[in-house]
Amino acid sequence: MLPLSFPDSVGFKEFMQLADPRYDVPSRRTLTRLLTNSLQILKTSVADHIRECTKSYPMYHEVHATVDLWSSRVMEPILGIR
Repeated sequence: MLPLSFPDSVGFKEFMQLADPRYDVPSRRTLTRLLTNSLQILKTSVADHIRECTKSYPMYHEVHATVDLWSSRVMEPILGIR
C-alpha cells in the first residue's frame, strides 16, 4: 500500500543495506515495468475468458463488469469483480 517510488527513498535503501547488503533494491522504473508486464498478461487472460464466454452463450453478446478496490482492517488489499 505504498507508492512505487518508495524503494527509491534514501531511508528505505539504508534500511535494506542494514537488513541484507546483498539485496539489490529495484527502482521505481523496474517495478513499473514488471507490474505493466503482469497487468498485460492478466488483461489478455481476462479478454480470452470473456471471448470464450460470449462464444459459448451467444445471447450474452455484451459483458458488463464492476470493479472495486479497498483494504481490510489489517491493510490487506481486496479486489472485488462482479
